[in-house]
Amino acid sequence: IVSTDLRTGCAVGVAASACNFLAGFSLIPAFQIKQGIMSTSARSYRETMGLLSLSKKIACVEFSGYLFFGAALQISEKIKRQLKELGATEVILDFEKVVTLDATSAKAIGALVKSLQMVETNVVFSAVGPKDKQMYRLLMKNGALPAEGKQDDGSCMIVDCMDEGLCLCESRLLKTTTFAASPEGENRHFANDTAGQISQYLHSFLAPLPFRSEDSGLAPVDMPELLMGIALK
Repeated sequence: IVSTDLRTGCAVGVAASACNFLAGFSLIPAFQIKQGIMSTSARSYRETMGLLSLSKKIACVEFSGYLFFGAALQISEKIKRQLKELGATEVILDFEKVVTLDATSAKAIGALVKSLQMVETNVVFSAVGPKDKQMYRLLMKNGALPAEGKQDDGSCMIVDCMDEGLCLCESRLLKTTTFAASPEGENRHFANDTAGQISQYLHSFLAPLPFRSEDSGLAPVDMPELLMGIALK
């Protein structure tokens, strides 16, 4: 303002603030991806053992904060790349920690869902809120959420919380898995069932670290086998 007139100085200040706002929101992490976590649903020993490996096919994308146009770039590029690296066949999009989102981010999420469905990846939406709220309406308007009456095929579902989504994905994966018959007696089978449930409860409290891309050099902590060993003892 000192070196220019008042109008020009105000215009420069507004432009600089806008650039700073865009840069800030494009750099703040809008999501984290977790892999290898399991639901708190009680399952048999054989199902629990099967989920020790099958759970790696489930990726949970936890959105957080304000999903504005700056976050749309992260959604459209980073999530697609990281999910491809993970090789997940079941993806949960969780909105429990989201404060609000705009149409640009909703459109980016819609494009993400379509790209996942093209490679036969099942998508589960978690905690998107009531139908009359802005987040639900924007996601529906931009083609992210399944239309009314079109959840029957199971490729895109809406649930109330992440644990419910995990249970749904686990059940879907277990249906595609054939378990070998146990040669041991009923008493041993009962003990194993109990150990499997204990392992799951421990795992629900000791969740793995979020997935990080190759840029950070970190990998998820894999602890289910360790927990099963503790439960059996």
